[in-house]
Amino acid sequence: MLVTTQKRPKMNHLDRFRVVKLSDDLRKEMSLPEFICADAHGLPFSEGQAFYRWLTDENGCEPITAHNYLHAILPFLTFLQVDSPAHQYTDPAEQIRHRIQAYLKEKLACTVRPHRGGNFIVKASPALTANSVRLFLTALKRFYTCAILKGWYSDPNPLVWMTGLLMRERRLNPHIPPRSGLTVLDERSGRVPDTYFCVVSGDWQPHIIEDPNLPKTLLTGVTRPRDRLIVRMLFESGARVGEVLGLRIGDWRNREQRERALATNKGSRGERVKEIWWSSTTAQLLHTYINQDRRGCDPAGRGLDELPDAAPIFVTCQVSGHRELFSFEKVSRHRELFSSSGR
Repeated sequence: MLVTTQKRPKMNHLDRFRVVKLSDDLRKEMSLPEFICADAHGLPFSEGQAFYRWLTDENGCEPITAHNYLHAILPFLTFLQVDSPAHQYTDPAEQIRHRIQAYLKEKLACTVRPHRGGNFIVKASPALTANSVRLFLTALKRFYTCAILKGWYSDPNPLVWMTGLLMRERRLNPHIPPRSGLTVLDERSGRVPDTYFCVVSGDWQPHIIEDPNLPKTLLTGVTRPRDRLIVRMLFESGARVGEVLGLRIGDWRNREQRERALATNKGSRGERVKEIWWSSTTAQLLHTYINQDRRGCDPAGRGLDELPDAAPIFVTCQVSGHRELFSFEKVSRHRELFSSSGR
């Protein structure tokens, strides 16, 4: 007896959502648009064309950008209609998020892992660039924004992370590098991710700079005595930038104004719980800085003996209406130090 197994028919090149461009003659003869968007069954998908028009007419997108967005979402819509026939793009937001996860894993071969905040971290597969995945997620997010405004979709946008919006309102401070892939507010740009799927280019890895000449090289790009002193203290003590810049007169005075001071530590909530050390040469430079450069910035002209314990060690002078703040980025750009150190 011959037993045959029924195989699922392979999808041909037409069994997918697609954009059909129309000839100029046909468009003129029948007053048709530039293109028609069709679903996997060959039926018109008017929402695709309306999405394109919404991007160009109401959002100021260039036609090429609108086309890129439209083409980016069509494979996912095909995935919903062909691979998940029980689902439609109008499903509840939670179901759509599950289908997006499945699409990222099954079709794009991405790694998707949950983040403790409630959203997801997406790492692109080697066959795709991170920008390609970002384009898809951004386009789909905008499509659902359009669908909500047009009345096609009744749930909240499935790609919007509500916790991220709350973080934006609360203005939380960042605690980790952006490359870590964790979604926190970047105060410098004023932005916080509000998407459920955050794409990272790779796993963040700390890199130790093993160049023994780096401190000396870095100092060549620093001219102000205050900034040179900060650089010396950072390299000699191994303390964090915030710990050194946050030192007060009392932190050093209570350690006999020698080669050490009490500083805050990560997680100490402002308490002075860590002792940091530096060389005797740096201690002498610190004494000179407070009694000379810092005295010139103090409104009352106070030196080390007159300053209260609560006074900050490092201050910024205002000259000609401009404030010069300490900045490693400024130093490295000036001297191109990090590139020469193999970073």
